[in-house]
Amino acid sequence: MKVKLPERRAVSGPGRQDGGAPAAAPLKTRGGKTARCVLRRIGYIAACCCCVGVMLASVAAVVFASYLARLSGTDADMPDLYVLKMAENSIVYAADPAGGDWTEYAVFTGENDRVWTPLEQFPQTLRDAVVSVEDRNFWNQRFGINPGRILGAAVNELTGHRLYGSRQGASTLEQQLIENLTGDSAQSISGKFKEISRAIVMAGRYSKDMILEAYLNIAPLTGTLSGMQAGAQQYFGKDASQLTLAESATLASIPRSPVAYSPYSNPEKLLERRNWVLKLMLDQERISQADYDAAAAAPLGVRSREEAAAASPRGKVNSYFTDAVFEQLADDIMEKENCGRAAAVTRIRTGGLRIFSTVDLRLQRMLEAFMENDGEDGYFPALWRQEEADTGIPFDSADAVSYGDDGLPLNAQGEPVFRPDDTPVYEQDGTTLLRGSSAQPNADGVHTLVFYRNIRTQAAVATMDYEGHVLALVGGVGEKRYDLSLNRAADVPRQIGSTMKPLAAYALGIENGVINYSSLIADAPLYTQQDHRMLNTEYCRKLGLSLDPGDPANQARDDVWRAWPTNYNGPGTGRPVVVADALAQSLNTVPVQIGDMLGKRRLFDFAYGSLGLTHLDPERDNDLGPLVLGSQTHGVTPVQLANAYSVFRDGVYRPALYYTKVTLADGSTYLDPAQDSYAVQAVSPQTAYIMNRLLRGVLTAPGGTARGMAPAGEMEAAAKTGTTTDYRDFTFVGLTPYYVTAGWWGYDVPADLSQQGVRTGKPLQTLWRDYMQQAQEGLPYLEFPVPEGVVARRYDPATGCLVPSGGAVGYYTEDNLPPEQPALP
Repeated sequence: MKVKLPERRAVSGPGRQDGGAPAAAPLKTRGGKTARCVLRRIGYIAACCCCVGVMLASVAAVVFASYLARLSGTDADMPDLYVLKMAENSIVYAADPAGGDWTEYAVFTGENDRVWTPLEQFPQTLRDAVVSVEDRNFWNQRFGINPGRILGAAVNELTGHRLYGSRQGASTLEQQLIENLTGDSAQSISGKFKEISRAIVMAGRYSKDMILEAYLNIAPLTGTLSGMQAGAQQYFGKDASQLTLAESATLASIPRSPVAYSPYSNPEKLLERRNWVLKLMLDQERISQADYDAAAAAPLGVRSREEAAAASPRGKVNSYFTDAVFEQLADDIMEKENCGRAAAVTRIRTGGLRIFSTVDLRLQRMLEAFMENDGEDGYFPALWRQEEADTGIPFDSADAVSYGDDGLPLNAQGEPVFRPDDTPVYEQDGTTLLRGSSAQPNADGVHTLVFYRNIRTQAAVATMDYEGHVLALVGGVGEKRYDLSLNRAADVPRQIGSTMKPLAAYALGIENGVINYSSLIADAPLYTQQDHRMLNTEYCRKLGLSLDPGDPANQARDDVWRAWPTNYNGPGTGRPVVVADALAQSLNTVPVQIGDMLGKRRLFDFAYGSLGLTHLDPERDNDLGPLVLGSQTHGVTPVQLANAYSVFRDGVYRPALYYTKVTLADGSTYLDPAQDSYAVQAVSPQTAYIMNRLLRGVLTAPGGTARGMAPAGEMEAAAKTGTTTDYRDFTFVGLTPYYVTAGWWGYDVPADLSQQGVRTGKPLQTLWRDYMQQAQEGLPYLEFPVPEGVVARRYDPATGCLVPSGGAVGYYTEDNLPPEQPALP
């Protein structure tokens, strides 16, 4: 089959000759098509490469964004500026003694002395000064970072060339704000990426005004001071809104290095930097030449620390009770949140907590008035003595000692040698600190450089009720000058001497039927010299002998041993004495023998587990000396001592509480220690009552160690005195049906008070008597509750046996009565 093809039409054009076929036209057309095909293929390949590049870049961006998100988006430390701005002080409340309503008692402010101020209340000069010196492009950069400065800083590190000069860093204001808020320092590459990613997130989340406002409110200044408002008040005694240009530049100069530019220790450097900041403001056209000239010529004008302290807006130092609330609250938050102390303190100071304390305002103010009197007519004589303040620096290297901003020496760890309330000793010129070599070498056998301080005897007293509530406490004698200063009532355990005797030996002895009120116990040492059980350590040192009782050289001799225990006035009469008299007279021999009958393990478990004496050392204090005579390794605090004696009302131990509830600002419960608290029936109510009857004898019985010191009036009272070896510490516990009070008197570093003519703790007894008379004035008469099962019987003080008439009155349970007195033949 033939197919007729269409005729090709003639095409006019340059290739046409006389209407004939075009010359070479088909060849040219084919070449054009080929060129266009090649170009199309090149374009196609380029487009594909471009798409692939875009996709790869997208993947890289996603990966990098994921990395940044992982660094910042899920970081629990990523600061929330709105939360920071709204952070509230925490308030401690106390029950008003007049009506019982809750009243504000104390306030815990920001960890750093910070006052939040809106941006508009900061003067423009201060805002400009900060931006000029810290981040001149702050208002123009959108993403919170400056790529050019980051690159420049990187080149600086890699090449050593300073693209931006030695005073210009790579961090923007956003980056500095993040570092100040989180405490993270971007030293590593990953750390720098984290900082950059956080800055980008912050810049996208907050306005520039909000970021600058936050920076101005948290910028670090000297010491614990932070924020420009607090700095204005501290350094210049004025509100930030009233700052001059020169003062604004001064404040803007400090945050880069608060130590190097401290107005107290380096005022010359600060003045130089202030004028440099002013020059930056001039160069950036933020101030005029006339403004610059006037401000640069102005003096620094910073007031002294003493002037600032005298004009402190807080008005007063927190009480010792408030300090104790703070420390207990920090511990409780650390346990609840499973966090460190720094986080707990931040929660306290900025978390808007409402703390309902147990303080009795009437008692607290009363006790403070008694304890603040440190004059000649005060209760506690000063008894000054000189004491070493050790630096820990070898004496041969004394020239290596450094000094703090206050001109006082620092120890080997860089910490102050002197405590805030110390009185340093100076040489005769009155300006040079007295120094010398330590009297004793350290553990390495090296004598160290010491300075000297004058110290006085100190004292501490705590009062509780019988529900475990701490009602009042004072941790030192004289005016309290600092927050969170040494709180001897709540935080410092001391050996308690004879006040330990009733807690373990006597109470457990009665509880377990080992003794009763009038049991006869020999007034004699538990160990004699011939028993070779107790070394005479002073004699051994004198002879240069070992202090190891098991040393064969010691065991071969009789003269290095001593009888133990002995009483304060001798080794004991050897004759039997009734328990009531032994306790009233504070004999050592009798309770040690009772403790030996009970066993050391039982004594320790009871004192540590049932009475909350948690400073006892399970190894070194598991012996009769610490558990009966109070010669503990660490000791017991006055709060713990009062808490332990509170069982002598009904036998129940209730842990000490400084507050009963903590809520958030919205009223929801945050901590409920009263609800969570436990109670332990440490001894029976019968034993508790018998013990408070025995303790009455300390105040009333012939030979009682505090006889005649009971508060005036008809209210019942009981007590126990305590003195440690060499008269280093005196303790006292007093009980009434309303309150239990414990106190300590001595030196912070134990020393023999007998060298000052002191051999009794009478100042503690006198204070308690006067304090209770005032505290209980007007209160209804009250007695200790008498539980069922306790009977009063007469006994013969010479034999301890029951008698039908005469004798003395003792208290017993029916199943633990002494025998009847045999009839005379």
